[in-house]
Amino acid sequence: MPDSLKEEGSSTDELERQLKGLRSRLERLGGEVVRADYKVMHLTQEVRRSRKAFSFLTGFQYSTSRAPSLEELYRIALKAIVSELWMKRAVILELNESGTCLRQTAMLGSATDDQEVCLALPADSKEAWSKPQLINGETLEEPWIEQVRSKLGLPFFVWIPDTRQGQMETVLVAGTMSEDPAQAPKLTGHDLDLFISMCAILWVDRMNLLARGALERQVLYESLLNKISSTLLQDYEAPAAHLDDVLTRVGHGWSLDRMRLLQRDAGDHISTVTHEWTAGELPEVEGATPTFAPEEIPEWRDAMASGETVQIDDVEQLPPEQAAPLKAAGIRSLLLVPTNVRGAAAGCTSFERCRSVKRWSNEDKQLLEVVSGLISGALSREREMEERTQLEAEYNHSKKMEAVGQLAGGVAHDFNNLLTTIQGYAQLLAARLPEEYRELPGLKEIVMASERAAALTRQLLTFSRRDTATTAPLNINDTVTETMKLVGRMLGKKISVEFDLGSDMDTIVGDVQQINQLIMNLAINARDAMQDGGTITISTREMPTIGTLARRFTIPGIERCQILEIADTGCGMDDETKERIFEPFFTTKEPGQGTGLGMSIAFSVARRHGGFIDVESQVGIGTTFSIYLPVRRPEERKPKEKKPVGLSSGNNETILVVEDDAGVRAMVREALVASGYNVVVAENGREALEEVRQAKHISLVVTDVVMPEMTGKQMWDQLASEGFDAPLIVMSGFPQATEVSTLSRSASTYLQKPFGPQEISRAVRTTLDSFEKQHTSSDA
Repeated sequence: MPDSLKEEGSSTDELERQLKGLRSRLERLGGEVVRADYKVMHLTQEVRRSRKAFSFLTGFQYSTSRAPSLEELYRIALKAIVSELWMKRAVILELNESGTCLRQTAMLGSATDDQEVCLALPADSKEAWSKPQLINGETLEEPWIEQVRSKLGLPFFVWIPDTRQGQMETVLVAGTMSEDPAQAPKLTGHDLDLFISMCAILWVDRMNLLARGALERQVLYESLLNKISSTLLQDYEAPAAHLDDVLTRVGHGWSLDRMRLLQRDAGDHISTVTHEWTAGELPEVEGATPTFAPEEIPEWRDAMASGETVQIDDVEQLPPEQAAPLKAAGIRSLLLVPTNVRGAAAGCTSFERCRSVKRWSNEDKQLLEVVSGLISGALSREREMEERTQLEAEYNHSKKMEAVGQLAGGVAHDFNNLLTTIQGYAQLLAARLPEEYRELPGLKEIVMASERAAALTRQLLTFSRRDTATTAPLNINDTVTETMKLVGRMLGKKISVEFDLGSDMDTIVGDVQQINQLIMNLAINARDAMQDGGTITISTREMPTIGTLARRFTIPGIERCQILEIADTGCGMDDETKERIFEPFFTTKEPGQGTGLGMSIAFSVARRHGGFIDVESQVGIGTTFSIYLPVRRPEERKPKEKKPVGLSSGNNETILVVEDDAGVRAMVREALVASGYNVVVAENGREALEEVRQAKHISLVVTDVVMPEMTGKQMWDQLASEGFDAPLIVMSGFPQATEVSTLSRSASTYLQKPFGPQEISRAVRTTLDSFEKQHTSSDA
């Protein structure tokens, strides 16, 4: 008892009051003790929970950090969640390749139905589903939450997205399950905190694995690029032979379904597949087309024209007009990289996925552009080698043609002299005979034979490029039609001719007679290849010149060309014959049935017009000759006034005839004497100078050019230096020889051998009259 209670004089009421106070203090002290015990117990539980969480996170980090792959990482994480955190189900969701929905990648716990889980989350609730969420009975209901509950079967769950890269690509969902959501255990904030910490570890490990995989892929891709480079350089002159191997390596390395090289065709469409690789048998597509033309879509055409890559992750996301050609080709994802050959767009490389869609990463795009660049370099190198080989072949052929042309020109020169004599004396003989004998069969045969021989010399001169070309506006369709009217009689009844002439063909510049000769030679050659009959098809078309085609023309700056094709259904040619087809005097015909000049002349005519000839032939199928002629705008020329040809006889003028061939000299002298002229003859230029110096007056000089001792040009230069004033007529069989063309510019008239008495007589009379008129006007 307290001492205060023992004091004397204390009343009983006072004692009771003091006892109540004491009792109240004791009660307060006991409540504080109870509350203190509760706090200690709570703190103890928190420490145990923290230790347990720390232990779990430590073990979790240890296990996940050693995961060799993403699949193993997810397996470890989900197993820990289900077995140690007592969740009924845990699911990893990843954004699909098209970026349209989250699909189930890994799952542990009671299985749902077999259908693939795919969550398309609404954009209006992005703020909610893009951050960690605890979904329990107190959470407000939202459409995206109901979608997760229905598709994953989780009434209460934690939602932990990985948003460290600025875009949600992966989500962890874990929760409880119960047929009656009211009976399902609730998740608390402690669960959410633990899952946030656990996912921080999980997402870091995932990022490390992705980075490691990216590094390994980089090493693999660099190794692959090195192999591709070495493969394409293995055969420097023919890298295209290894393109199939390159496509196989790239296709497997990037998990493609198909890879193709597309090239521009003659119509400028990128649709010709030159090389293709496929990963096994592709899914069948109803109404599938073998390929597609990328330039038919304006957006793709403009992109490739500027050298940009066309990237399509999912064909379903394209407008219908763009998706249609890809669906028809069985393509679901596509990367189109333009290929440039020597600076010009030549086609594209098509990297395709046909079984599933693929989101092309920047890494994919950059590396595949490098691959396409290596292919472009290989194609450019091969094109250069082809052009070099072709140029060497054309150079060797031109040197051979030049050598043979010189021979042919020399033969033609001598032959023309003989024909001039034959034709001249035949005409003189006919003129001297009485009227009733001028149509003698033998005499006519001589004239006709000389004309045929003259045509042969013209072919020789055409081949040797020593004839005179007369260029003028020319319509190739009209030329074909008119020529075949004449040739048709020569083909026979067993041969049929079909035409496929292009419309709206531009007028080109050319020599009608030479083009006629070219068409005639090729048509006759086709006839001879079809002994049992067949069909000759003649077609024309016009097209732009791009790339290598433009460089094959001998005239620079050609933008368009016309193609004349003459095809037959004859016996065809083997490779050896095809290689020699344009060689002069080469023929497969029996002796006496061909000169071997027809194809050589056709080749020469095409080259003289700035074009070229290609030939395709298969034994037993037929042959096609393609003549490429440049389109040039014809120059406007004023029509020359036709001067009347004078047939009057001479007035005792003195004519000097200079010719080294005795037959031609005698024929010209006799023809001019018969026309009333005085004629002085000389065998060469030196004799001609002596005759001029001895004669009192020479009215006109008729001279050949190529002569021994002193040529016609040297003679005329000497006469000009001595002040000789008289007109000049040049006669020659070499109209394009340098010396002939130079002397012809000083002459009043040029006569092409062979010619007859009438031609020389008319030329002399016309020249004298013109010279006299000029001097009369100058004197006045």
